[in-house]
Amino acid sequence: MKYELRFERLSVNEKPTVIECDQQINQITPHEARLRNLTYETDIHLDIRKVIKIINKETGEEEIHEPESQELLTIGKIPVMIRSMFCSLHNLNDKKRVDDMKECVFDQVKYKFYYF
Repeated sequence: MKYELRFERLSVNEKPTVIECDQQINQITPHEARLRNLTYETDIHLDIRKVIKIINKETGEEEIHEPESQELLTIGKIPVMIRSMFCSLHNLNDKKRVDDMKECVFDQVKYKFYYF
């Protein structure tokens, strides 16, 4: 008997989120992450499929069973670069970014920030 784990379809959450004390999941902005000393990050997901191969000793044939698979298994987090395609500021014009999202008017660069 052989066991295989097949790693398929690596994906990243669309926008950074935070799990609140009451277990609610909310989208977070870079400004809010800075104020709350949170790393501006998103989840990395992976689909994993377990395959069992049973080899018949008499005929030498393999019988393949795929009993279970786990989809969108969260395997970690990755920091999001400010104003990248995964950032909540990505398609906003400067006025909306500054007025509504409370970002700095002089902040023109892409960067990441971490809190440990």
